[in-house]
Amino acid sequence: MFKRLLISTIISGVIITSGSAFAAHHKRVVSYKDEMQPIVQMSAPMFQPYVGLNYVYLNSNYKSSATDTVGSTTTTFNPSRTAPNNFSGGSMDAGFKWGQYIGMEFGYFQTGSQSKTTKTGSVTTAISELHKGLYTDFMGYLPIQQFDLIGVVGAATNSLGNSTITFGTTTATIRTDDAVVPRLGLGADYHFNKNIGARVIGRYSFTQSSYVNHNFILDAGLFYTFC
Repeated sequence: MFKRLLISTIISGVIITSGSAFAAHHKRVVSYKDEMQPIVQMSAPMFQPYVGLNYVYLNSNYKSSATDTVGSTTTTFNPSRTAPNNFSGGSMDAGFKWGQYIGMEFGYFQTGSQSKTTKTGSVTTAISELHKGLYTDFMGYLPIQQFDLIGVVGAATNSLGNSTITFGTTTATIRTDDAVVPRLGLGADYHFNKNIGARVIGRYSFTQSSYVNHNFILDAGLFYTFC
């Protein structure tokens, strides 16, 4: 009897040990499977509205000859020599990204007034000028980690409103030549976090001005994304 009891005990121990080893192995397999599950990242929302504030630098390339009426006199002059061509100002914009690659933006810009005085013979010419306008841009984005490379195709109005020209002692308002003109740009942005980022864009803007051939506009600023 003792011999049978001993054999039964040994068999029971083997069964229990085997069962425990199988359970432990099964647990490890399940654990490995859990660890190997892919990490699912939350994607950014498709519609991402934002607002921005920017510093604006504008450089104007002028025509070599223009005509304007000052008082009762029609005068021909050389804007490339007599007009200021470097301006600083600001812009405000609001827009949205749709997914990662496309977006649209609307904004307003205005520069401070700059003045330049020249003398031709006995005639003094003084021009005080500023630029302002509205714009709409279509944006293309190429995301690279926390950066986006940006391409811009848009349209803007560029007005010389409130600018003046003086010949001798007579002053007149420069023709504003308001028109909707195309513009192209390239730039980049950097995202500090999901809401706040910084951006720099350079744009080449055509004009229909009697004085200006084209403008180069560089803006740099911050934007806030609502997401």
